[in-house]
Amino acid sequence: MIDESIFSQLHFRALMDVASEGIHILDETGLLVDANQVFLEELRRGREAVGSLYLWEWNHTALPERLLENVTRIVTTGESTRFETVHVRADGTEFEVEVTTNMVRIGSRRLIYAASRDISARKANERALNEALREQQAFAGSLRDALSFSQTVLLESPVGLGIYKATGDCVLANDAYAALVGASRVQLESQNFFKIQSWQRTGMLDACLRTLAEQHEVYYEIHTQTSFGREAWARCHVLPIQLSGEAHLLIQFVDLSQIKRAEAELERYRLQLEDLVKERTEQLAAAMRAAEQASIAKSAFLANMSHEIRTPLNAILGMSALVRRDGATPGQANRLDKLDAAGRHLLGLINQILDLSKVEAERLEFDTAVFEPCRLLADVVDMVAGVAAEKGLVLLSQCDSGLRLCGDVMRLTQAMANLANNAVKFTETGTVTLRVLVTPDEPGMVIFRFEVEDEGIGIAPHVLDKLFNPFVQADSSISRDYGGTGLGLALTRRLAEAMGGEAGATSTVGRGSTFWITARLKEAAVEQCVAEAPGVREVAVPRVPVQGPFRILLVEDEPFNREIAIEFLADAAAEVDVAENGEIAVEKATVTRYDLILMDMQMPVMDGLEATRRIRTLPHGAAVPIVALTANAYSEDRLRCIDAGMDDFLPKPMSAAILLSLLDKWLGQSSRNV
Repeated sequence: MIDESIFSQLHFRALMDVASEGIHILDETGLLVDANQVFLEELRRGREAVGSLYLWEWNHTALPERLLENVTRIVTTGESTRFETVHVRADGTEFEVEVTTNMVRIGSRRLIYAASRDISARKANERALNEALREQQAFAGSLRDALSFSQTVLLESPVGLGIYKATGDCVLANDAYAALVGASRVQLESQNFFKIQSWQRTGMLDACLRTLAEQHEVYYEIHTQTSFGREAWARCHVLPIQLSGEAHLLIQFVDLSQIKRAEAELERYRLQLEDLVKERTEQLAAAMRAAEQASIAKSAFLANMSHEIRTPLNAILGMSALVRRDGATPGQANRLDKLDAAGRHLLGLINQILDLSKVEAERLEFDTAVFEPCRLLADVVDMVAGVAAEKGLVLLSQCDSGLRLCGDVMRLTQAMANLANNAVKFTETGTVTLRVLVTPDEPGMVIFRFEVEDEGIGIAPHVLDKLFNPFVQADSSISRDYGGTGLGLALTRRLAEAMGGEAGATSTVGRGSTFWITARLKEAAVEQCVAEAPGVREVAVPRVPVQGPFRILLVEDEPFNREIAIEFLADAAAEVDVAENGEIAVEKATVTRYDLILMDMQMPVMDGLEATRRIRTLPHGAAVPIVALTANAYSEDRLRCIDAGMDDFLPKPMSAAILLSLLDKWLGQSSRNV
């Protein structure tokens, strides 16, 4: 059916239902996607025909291929057409119709709006009229030779007939002619066509005079207000004849009023429908623009929140690392461990919220790399083995797949670790089993399934499915006893669905639960998977750390983050200049040649992007490595860094390991020898 937001409005449905024509709507394949009751009754079919009946099933005037070509032409060109054709009812009987078609656009979809009218009776009348006209024409021809004819036949003809002398006086007018103009025969037979104003206005008088002068027949169509107050719309056939040796005119009038009124009504419905479709389309476009603006605002908010939260978090974790490096008592070291753990827990929570928002906005990007399922399972087991051992749990793993697969290892690990951590958290005694199953799908594809079976507290059936909704836990006591926000399972399900799979669980209260995820992945055969996206990852500090002297420009507006970075850089014997915003950075880069520039993105006065663009225009600014210090949420922000001319990016919160690894990448011996 057509989009309910546009075509199933009460106004439009009312128009379709009250229309006297057979309204029907086709898609680009010729399928009947909607119709009013008039159209269905014409075809003697029920409502089930909608959505299942094709054009060529009720129109046998051409081959289906030809009819489909006509549909494609109308949808593509948008042309409006009006034509007569033959429709076939469900019982095989045929009837003649007049069809008007128009193309309407609904969003990105093009449809054909058509209105058909049963003209079988009219066509029968027209055939009778045409037959009568032919008979009359033949009769008029005989008049030219015989000079006499049957007045009774003329008077009773269903076609309006009038005979006029060359002087304009009416000799004969039949009842059909009188009814057309709203007069009596007596009134008409007392007229002279030179004095009929409507004939002068419409050019009918000129047609009569031309026929008399040139002695050939003329076809003419008039639409006028007659002298008797009647609106008349007729097709006229003016013939020169001879009566008693004198020139006369025989004028035949075919009444078109009913046809024209029907056409006008249909046109009114069409224009009304176009206005309705235009109005609804504009409303839909406005709603889509509002949704896009809301999405942009949400993205900007998330990026800003990421920056605002990660920046002080960088200071917390960085200062903790500095205090630990400078030496601490066992008690202080214990507190620093707790501070660091709390900070990293907060960082994980922030990442979960941002990832969930990205998935819902369909903006989460996936990297692809080759991995071995059993090795991936072993890594997840290592992540939870320590906590499981502390609680005295038996941790088992099962995997018998020797395949190599292509997938996002980080996202798979994230989802698997969420389930494994929950199982260990909610199991006090017994066994936790982690299991990987790989089953064939279509050629070259497999279904990767990871499941975790525990002997924990179990979950009641009425709350089991709700656990995969954001911020939901089984009950409030779970949060008090075990902690957590209820985001992990929601994110796990979204990640599984984004990888073509599903997530679910079964559970029995007091006996344990089994949580699982699936993903649809490609086998890594001869071809290699796409390489992972570039970026700085946390790696161990080289055993022989890179050493200066180096001249580094640190562009950072936040004082704590400047202090942390300077202390970390001191380990590499770097000489550090500081700039509080981009404008100062450009000034310093103009007069000093630096080995490396660390550039924050969001700063007052001038941001890091604009500062980078200006530095790249300096004589020695094209070669200096510029690394973005970014706490933003989306990959688009990192792409903006690259587009502005930056070479790399350093995520916040930063660590000494990442920073020194980055220095080795850009300032190490291998880099200098390039």
